Amino acid sequence: MELQWVLFAAVFLLCASWTFIDNEHIRIDILSSRLSKRTRDGIDIFGHIFFLMPFAIVLLVTSIPFALNSYGINEQSLNAGGLPQWPAKALVPIGFFFLLLQAISELIKRVAIITGRMEDPNENVGGHLALAAEAERLLADADRVDIPLEPTPKA
Repeated sequence: MELQWVLFAAVFLLCASWTFIDNEHIRIDILSSRLSKRTRDGIDIFGHIFFLMPFAIVLLVTSIPFALNSYGINEQSLNAGGLPQWPAKALVPIGFFFLLLQAISELIKRVAIITGRMEDPNENVGGHLALAAEAERLLADADRVDIPLEPTPKA
């Protein structure tokens, strides 16, 4: 059970920046869909500078001594089997380091998009659009292998 928690932490911490690359983090679509693209990009820039990056920096700076101390004393779990704790604790600064790097990358990208220097590579990406694209792909696969979409009446 303990290993399960460590693996969950690894997935969560290491995939946060990857999810950010694909612009798949949760947003309030009801509000943001009513705003112009330029306004949404401005809100993203503001959020990156004043919320995400300071948060990632604080957690990165405060978690490094925490992980180094755990490694230095070779901290073990008190449960039977005694898994080492430092790998799990090292995931925190590693995860927030990657998130900070991706936040810097996204900030540069948003500034380039808002100034017209590049097109938004994630303009048509997001939860609902990704879901619609997946539904279209599944329907195309169903047509290709001749799967009936409607149930056939029983005789």
